[in-house]
Amino acid sequence: MSMEKILLAMDDTRTSEQAAQAARDLLRENPQTQLYVLYVTQLYPTKFGAAPLLGMDYEREVAAQIQTSLRKDHFSKLMNRVHFEHKIGVIPAKVICQTAVECQCDLIIVGSRGKRAISRVISGSVSRDVVLRSSIPVLVVRYSPPQAESGKQLHRAGNVVKLEKWRRI
Repeated sequence: MSMEKILLAMDDTRTSEQAAQAARDLLRENPQTQLYVLYVTQLYPTKFGAAPLLGMDYEREVAAQIQTSLRKDHFSKLMNRVHFEHKIGVIPAKVICQTAVECQCDLIIVGSRGKRAISRVISGSVSRDVVLRSSIPVLVVRYSPPQAESGKQLHRAGNVVKLEKWRRI
């Protein structure tokens, strides 16, 4: 299967970082593939219409930080094939699917936190909504914590955290 265009839906979570790694791997395997990175600002209803929860200036800053991080950490040698876009909408999954169709993408990549059923009911799941709405194949990258052997130490930002047991959910 030839993939000419891939849409990577991003936010500022670790799950999106892992989805970006999957997209990078696909770009490396497919030298002709173009990647469209999309960050969606969700709008919430207000008395006066709709607005982002933390304000549009904040959302623009987050989008810029994601773009900078991806350029530096994931796609530095592939930038001629990576395109960034920031859109707004009330239903992020709908915006993601519409953008994928507009860009004529062959695949959508999204990250998933692996929420349990009760969490999905309370806060929703963008990745699940994309899978249900999309007419295009969707690759869902589920977050998996860093692996460590029992009794080993994991170093993070100078802190040492002893890992006793991991439970995969």
